[in-house]
Amino acid sequence: LILSRGNARKQRFIFQKSSIHNSLLRLKIPKLEDEKMAKAEARSLKKKAISTFDNMLRYMNVKSHVYPTTTGLAVVTTGHAEPPLRDEIFCQLIKQTTQTPRVEWQLLGFRLMYLCLSAFMPEEASQQLLAHMALFANPDFEEKVPDPATTVEAVASHCLRLFIANRQMQEEMERDDKE
Repeated sequence: LILSRGNARKQRFIFQKSSIHNSLLRLKIPKLEDEKMAKAEARSLKKKAISTFDNMLRYMNVKSHVYPTTTGLAVVTTGHAEPPLRDEIFCQLIKQTTQTPRVEWQLLGFRLMYLCLSAFMPEEASQQLLAHMALFANPDFEEKVPDPATTVEAVASHCLRLFIANRQMQEEMERDDKE
């Protein structure tokens, strides 16, 4: 996981109300033979990273939107369709659920994290995401997870369980492919 030069400091991974002007990570651009196409793809991914962050702010009700649920769907759809943005999206979610000034915003951020985990997994940011979820999850998350996801602790616990289940399923599929 490579942090972009200007965002390497830890304080950059703390909640912010305003839009970002660049991606948080150095995005892995698919290698293309045509240099112009590669640059265009890089610009497109950076714009999508910024747009995704804005949609995240709207979903979390930090910024107003008539239909905030649609902005959450846009984040999930982008991550599903654009594998190079998956780590970026999870790092943005880590940022927006760290030192969040309002519990409601943080809760919505973790709910969006759960939705993203339901659709796709991080590529290289797994350890960072796992550590972040563990900070907020119930320490006994494996034994007892409250069904109604009405607290940050409960949703973080649900996220952690889903992450572990997804990782186990990925490992099983990789073993089956080798056989």
